[in-house]
Amino acid sequence: MLDIRVHKINEVKELKKIDNILNVNCIYATETSRIKRFIEKNSCNFFVKSEIEKANYQDKGIIIVISDDVDFVTIAEYYAIVTSRTQKKMFIDEFKEFVLDSDNKDKEICIITDHSNLETIENIMFLNNEILRYGVIWGNNSNDLLYFINKNILSYREPLSKVIEVDRTDKKREELYNDDNYFYLPYAKANKEQLVKSIANKTEVLAFTGHGRDELLWITKGVLCGGDKCSDAKCTPACNNGGRCFKENVDILKISDVNASNLFVGACNSGNMVNPVFGFEYSVLYTFMQEMAVSYMSSPFLCNECEAIIHYYCALVTAGKRMGEVVKLINNLYSSYKIGNKNSFILIGDPRHQVKSKHKEQIVYVDYKDSIEKKQFNIKNKTPLILIKVNKRIFHDFISLKKEVVVRNSIGQTLFAHIYEEDNEAETTIAVFTKGILDEGDYFLSIKDIEYVNESGINEIAYIYELGVMEPKDKRFYEESVKCIKNFYLNKNRLMPNISDIGNLVYKKYEKLVKRVNQIDEQLNTSLWKKIHKKGWSFDELCMSLGFHNRDRALNDRMCPYCGGTLLDSYIEDTINRALRVHTFCNKCGNIEDRPINVRFSAKFQCDTKQFKKDGENTVYLKVKNNSDSRLSGVVSIAMVNGEAEGVNYLPEKLKIKLEQFEEKTIEFKITQNNDIVCHNYWLMGVLSCEMELQIIKMDVFYEEKN
Repeated sequence: MLDIRVHKINEVKELKKIDNILNVNCIYATETSRIKRFIEKNSCNFFVKSEIEKANYQDKGIIIVISDDVDFVTIAEYYAIVTSRTQKKMFIDEFKEFVLDSDNKDKEICIITDHSNLETIENIMFLNNEILRYGVIWGNNSNDLLYFINKNILSYREPLSKVIEVDRTDKKREELYNDDNYFYLPYAKANKEQLVKSIANKTEVLAFTGHGRDELLWITKGVLCGGDKCSDAKCTPACNNGGRCFKENVDILKISDVNASNLFVGACNSGNMVNPVFGFEYSVLYTFMQEMAVSYMSSPFLCNECEAIIHYYCALVTAGKRMGEVVKLINNLYSSYKIGNKNSFILIGDPRHQVKSKHKEQIVYVDYKDSIEKKQFNIKNKTPLILIKVNKRIFHDFISLKKEVVVRNSIGQTLFAHIYEEDNEAETTIAVFTKGILDEGDYFLSIKDIEYVNESGINEIAYIYELGVMEPKDKRFYEESVKCIKNFYLNKNRLMPNISDIGNLVYKKYEKLVKRVNQIDEQLNTSLWKKIHKKGWSFDELCMSLGFHNRDRALNDRMCPYCGGTLLDSYIEDTINRALRVHTFCNKCGNIEDRPINVRFSAKFQCDTKQFKKDGENTVYLKVKNNSDSRLSGVVSIAMVNGEAEGVNYLPEKLKIKLEQFEEKTIEFKITQNNDIVCHNYWLMGVLSCEMELQIIKMDVFYEEKN
């Protein structure tokens, strides 16, 4: 064990006068008691500055100091020298330009600042379009800042011996889980007694998810907080105004009793470093940093629940990833899976900080073409993280439920995954992890296409059911489907990382949802077809008679496909339901199209002649084109207005269709009719219901006597 000496300096400016600041086993501090306590509690025998220099020699990072305080600038210079990095002093406007520069988006940047600049720095980072590897170290005064800096120096590549996860969202598991110095505490065990036992001695990694505020974290039957500080501030918690907690009969665990180096806190507002409700004395974040914490990762915002996040944090840190990489990947998962916004989590600490683990990540390369039914690979050693490298970009199709991705192992561990793509790389990474450590053995990967529909428009067609078009049973089915879709998407995003159970949790439920959408399409089509064929009904007229009104008109840049005339678009709106449709009008043919304003497909009739024979078959072609970059499915039918009265039959009567992106199909229909049909003009309608987008087209046809 190294004999680390703590040399007291009276003023920060003395750091500039030290001849050999790189003395291997010497720490310089204005307040020696705190750093000595840190060394004693953590048995610091891992402090070797030559290691720091060697590790950073080929990959020099940048330390940016944003402060007008001379002592803060001096401390930043001291830290830059010790860690062999470049130090730059910037004004806040310069920092904003620096962050916006695309050349800096993937750099590991350690920001050292004072409290006065924190809010602006936060906003610059949170509003950035790129996911950053930045970390922030700040202090309310120079003594605090130097303490935080010295902890980082002492803890460079600290050896990993214990990882603790506290998941107070897990109310299913009853017992504590322990494997290879990894401890998992579900809700039932996340109480003061068990926490005290688990965190006895040193804990390198502590991850917490559950409810919290900026001044406390809720544990089971208790709170984790800073405790009574005897503050003279005007606004203080109940413990400072009467000596007891504002909640009765709760156990209080003080942060000062938690010896943890690296913390992840997935609780609302627990990353508030700008304006804590009771000030910094009672802030969870700042109290941890005043104590033993070297890094702290959390969010100042409301946190959406996602079980995978804390497991991922622990896996990344246990695999030896630097904290800048950890915060980037956590934020990537959080935002790309649409659980929350970019850069929601912020790192308080040095992005170059890491722990030294006995475990290493395992990398597997997979050649992917059209699909993978069951790719098997073997992992020979336990690992916190498996990186499956697939030589194709598949994330968009995965997250939009166009491709099914499943990973399992032979022993049935619950597996999670973060699927992501790096900029300008033609590959996808599937980062696989679990609660604790992944076991050795066989692993299985499958990637395949699944039936996809765009169900987002289900609320947009509510007005159709209110118009009285549908049967009561169909309306009930629609209302049930709305609830099913909402429930599915309420949970879908946070469940997508559950890569071994994703089949039951997501894909099977989505399959049922797809069937519902397809059934709605069929019900819509059947109902409208019947009304047109049997009753001579017109949907566009019904809309106008039941509350739609003209909003606007504009010339269409197409010519009428049936007569070559000029087309005029009339925009009609139902103000109650916010429904907007377009009637495309030809002054000879009348309304030839009735569609939603934003429709992903187009359709038109095509036939050799509009002159139909009274006897025998007449052939009509319906051209349907998918104008979107997604697969499209639906139902297509044709109907003659009042066709039943004329004995009109159609072959096929209706047809299910599937269109790949930008695909066009031509569908052939055969029409027969009574031989005594009156020679006259008739309206032939096409009804297309595709993923709840309803479009009706019309063409005039003329029956003539047999030649």
